[in-house]
Amino acid sequence: MSAVARSSAAEPGVVTRPGRPRRYEEAEELELLLDAAFEVMRRAGYQQVTVNDILTEAGMSTRSFYRHFASKEDLLRGLFRREAEQFATAVERRVSVAHTPVDALATWIDEILGFGLDRPRARRAAVLLAPDAMRSLDPAEVRRALELLIVPLRSVLATGAADGSFHGIDPDGDAAQVSALTWETASRLHDATSRSQRDGLRASLVSFVNRALGAGTVANGISE
Repeated sequence: MSAVARSSAAEPGVVTRPGRPRRYEEAEELELLLDAAFEVMRRAGYQQVTVNDILTEAGMSTRSFYRHFASKEDLLRGLFRREAEQFATAVERRVSVAHTPVDALATWIDEILGFGLDRPRARRAAVLLAPDAMRSLDPAEVRRALELLIVPLRSVLATGAADGSFHGIDPDGDAAQVSALTWETASRLHDATSRSQRDGLRASLVSFVNRALGAGTVANGISE
């Protein structure tokens, strides 16, 4: 994270006096600032939020903010990166407990499709992916987040290729294609008006991907 440290080493022979004790440990302080930023962004949108709004929400001082961030934009990058890393970790954990590579692939797909449904993760993502926030976010951060999510998928495909679950595949290239198709389907779920339509979109995607990878079909529905 591009946090900016605001401390400097004392010169030799200079006696320094301790400042006012911090209310929180550094890591806790950082998390509280990020949580406060998300909350005020959720209510007002990124462009309307000021550093003072964030500090008021967190109950902290300006010094606390600049101990971790150089600007509001810097905080946005930190918040986006935290959310991406936490979700990628959750996806990797859920994929890792699947019994077979085919099941793991279906799990990965369902995790991404969750962004197209009215779930907490989708609502959190909507705050950070709102147009006003995206205009201030480095596109490299978005690419990095997508890459984090492809890592467990790539691992699933490599494992499936090794044990014969998938046939004649290129784990790296095919992971990118599966990811693109899954995100496209997630966007279409927004327009689906019934459970049967959502399940139909999911089933078609999973069937197509499994056939493309030389595997069988997993025919479960989308869990709510």
